[in-house]
Amino acid sequence: MSTAIHVFKLRQIWARIQPALYSRTSDHSLVDEIFDGQIAQLRADLDVWLATKPHSRPISKNDLSIFAKAEWYQMNYDYTILLLYRSQLTVYQGKNQQLFEDCLRASGNICRGYRQMYIGTHVRYTWGTLHCLFLAGLTYLHCLWTSPAARDLVLLGDVSKTCTDCTMVLVAIAEGWKHAASYRDTFDVLASRTMTMLIESKCPTPQAPSSIDGQANFDRWMNDLTQVGEWDEIDETLAGMLNDFTESS
Repeated sequence: MSTAIHVFKLRQIWARIQPALYSRTSDHSLVDEIFDGQIAQLRADLDVWLATKPHSRPISKNDLSIFAKAEWYQMNYDYTILLLYRSQLTVYQGKNQQLFEDCLRASGNICRGYRQMYIGTHVRYTWGTLHCLFLAGLTYLHCLWTSPAARDLVLLGDVSKTCTDCTMVLVAIAEGWKHAASYRDTFDVLASRTMTMLIESKCPTPQAPSSIDGQANFDRWMNDLTQVGEWDEIDETLAGMLNDFTESS
């Protein structure tokens, strides 16, 4: 019963997020004081939700579900962080360092968390797994492209591992569900281009100018993406986020 009550509390937070953040009619309202206050209150309530979670044990190899496990609470916390802040990423475009750091950390946690929970265990994948993981992966890459502070915060090895973790789970999902292949291929293209950008920006040479200021790199990047051949299978929400991804840079 304590677990059920705590799930209801999280759903109540989600129900408040929808009208407060995603039912607005004008872009300028995204940065007004009332909106910022709503965000701050929702974040405070979310922090309390995680801090007061019922006692739970870590997931084991033989578990069939992650529901109500310690990792489940953390995963839902990180996912809610993205729900809170993702709509603001294109508004601030790298100018709010804490916002991008929070999204980078939460999305990275999700990518690494799913790798630990689904690879080598009996836990099965769901549509929710694909949705949450793919959007977390896109958000992680978006933060790296858009925020210089986010790029300074990470090591190349950590980015490579996080992208690999995300790709591994997407590959595993696609093996059992052919319609997930477009998500796997899309993320693989974007992750590869992001790694190239980071290497060039952190280790610039006269022969390899930094990609940070080059619009041509984004044009080449999106051209690679269209070559995947299954772009039409990605729903409008995900395609729209990718459009924001390039426009913000």
